[in-house]
Amino acid sequence: MGEPITSIQRPQTAAIKSRQSTHERVMAQLASDEEGVIAGLRLLGALEDKGLLPLFTAMVERGDQVLARGVEALNTPSGISTLQIAITLLQWVGKLDPDSVSTLLTALTAGVNRVAGKDDGTAVSVSESGARPLGIYDLLAKFQDPSVNTAIAYLFEFLAGMGEALRAARLSK
Repeated sequence: MGEPITSIQRPQTAAIKSRQSTHERVMAQLASDEEGVIAGLRLLGALEDKGLLPLFTAMVERGDQVLARGVEALNTPSGISTLQIAITLLQWVGKLDPDSVSTLLTALTAGVNRVAGKDDGTAVSVSESGARPLGIYDLLAKFQDPSVNTAIAYLFEFLAGMGEALRAARLSK
């Protein structure tokens, strides 16, 4: 038969009280910043839904290795050049007038959609339609179109501004 139980070990009350105290502090913190906790949980859920949570978790867990690889990749002539170009592009974008950029991008989208046939369902393609190529008189007729004329005027203004900047850069060397 089995041996008789000679002593009964009671759970340690200090450990239980410590866990209860920790639990109470966590619950108090959750209650005091309820909106932040909910927003954090929403963010974690969205990252999980998109499959990014494991990626970010791995990046944080292996942060030193990830950082070392990133620095290693950037510590090449092409990496340094890429960073310089990215910084220059960001500085350039910061100098642009947002309203002008919006107008130009909207116009660019309209032009691309017209060529692709997304505005009225008929794509404009000389090579596919079998139409004859544009001649000099056809080009002159296109200049009479107010939309074409406006686009060409903007193009020439763009070229003039670009030329002035290039000439000033060349003269400053």
